[in-house]
Amino acid sequence: MSSPISPPDDALIPAVKALRAAQPTLGASKLNALLLKEHPAWTVSEKRLKKILQSEGLTLTSGAPPTNGKSNKPVTSTQSKYPASKLNPHLDIPAFTDKVEAVFISEQKGKGLVAKAHISQGEILWREDPFVHAPEWEIYDMQQTGAACQQCALPFLPTLPTLAVACPAMNHGCNAMFCSRLCLNRAQQAGHALLCRGRNPPSKDLLDFARKEPWRAVLALVMAVAKIMTAWERSESEGREMLDIWGTFATLDQETRSKTLPEWEFIQERHRALWNMAYDHFITALHPPESDKAGQARIRKLVKRPMPEDMRQELFSYNGFLQGLGRVSLNLDSHGGLFLLHSHMNHDCAPNMAVKQIAGGQAQQYPSSRIALVANKAIEPGEELTVTYVNPEWPYRRRKQALKDWGVECNCERCEKEKYEEPEPEPEKTIVEDGNGNDLERELRMSFGF
Repeated sequence: MSSPISPPDDALIPAVKALRAAQPTLGASKLNALLLKEHPAWTVSEKRLKKILQSEGLTLTSGAPPTNGKSNKPVTSTQSKYPASKLNPHLDIPAFTDKVEAVFISEQKGKGLVAKAHISQGEILWREDPFVHAPEWEIYDMQQTGAACQQCALPFLPTLPTLAVACPAMNHGCNAMFCSRLCLNRAQQAGHALLCRGRNPPSKDLLDFARKEPWRAVLALVMAVAKIMTAWERSESEGREMLDIWGTFATLDQETRSKTLPEWEFIQERHRALWNMAYDHFITALHPPESDKAGQARIRKLVKRPMPEDMRQELFSYNGFLQGLGRVSLNLDSHGGLFLLHSHMNHDCAPNMAVKQIAGGQAQQYPSSRIALVANKAIEPGEELTVTYVNPEWPYRRRKQALKDWGVECNCERCEKEKYEEPEPEPEKTIVEDGNGNDLERELRMSFGF
């Protein structure tokens, strides 16, 4: 009989994820015993298992157990009030800039970026294209009619570019147009087929639902999931890498985020009903149940490689869906971009960096999906790079309230000074709706993201 072997991480981590999905309440000791029972040829210490559980966010304190069930009742969770984040081992930072590095700052802040070299005021430190881009609705509507590139979002003004190409499924109901064959290829690599109204018709109902609400967080989430599914179809290793990248974005699940609303007690049922409707459209379009044989056959034509249980739980369980919504809402920039390096940056009310949207193409009045990061002031080695998540011109208490949307408790130098200078506000009554029955701006922001 051969001696037990110590499995490599690329074999052990998927096994641990699958086991945790199946046994969400087991402690590390019992989980390790079950792991060794299922893999008798392995030898894995409890200490190593605990490290993996911690690094992958699978400890019992990290959130509610995975489930496919929806509910109008609260999701029981012991998750920290702070967003969880981890460093991205796949991110090649020197490809962006050689002047910064990613580090873990603290439990409250999570990861962050610090300067490795002197940065001059006004210096453009790096430019970045989005991981996914859920454009502003004006641009989105142009994309749906073929008046803007489906991939880079640049409008076709004043005329269609000479190199523009249509989606191959144009004759089956897809109106998507692309600047060039390069944009078409990039869109196909990013999962366009899964959101193509011609090749995957139920995606129309999903996207129309996101537009009707309007809910850009849902739009960005389905784009990210389609991108991961398409990467998995290309190869298991690429799919795993893409899923790992997705998991490194700061995350605070939608339930936990929404509970910061002062009026949550009065509006929670309405929010959960919206989450359930969004989830129904999401599952129908991208992960049909076993009872939907035609739907499963349709998806298998687009993603032939079977997906393991741990990935399906992370992407398609109801809790995974709420985690994804919270993740997108925390990281989506005001123009709808989700960026790998930019998302590392923490908030400061007097930030040393600014995000600039780059105009491009023939429609200069519209920003492209690319951003540039510019230094507001000189930055010395060892200093953290920061941006502002809210309007820096707002007074202290308004900033403090708005930052709750991101799970941020700011204790920057400016806040510490201004909190003693600004008078205490008079208590305000909680208002759920105005006289016309319209939702409060903040309620919508929390529910729908940007």
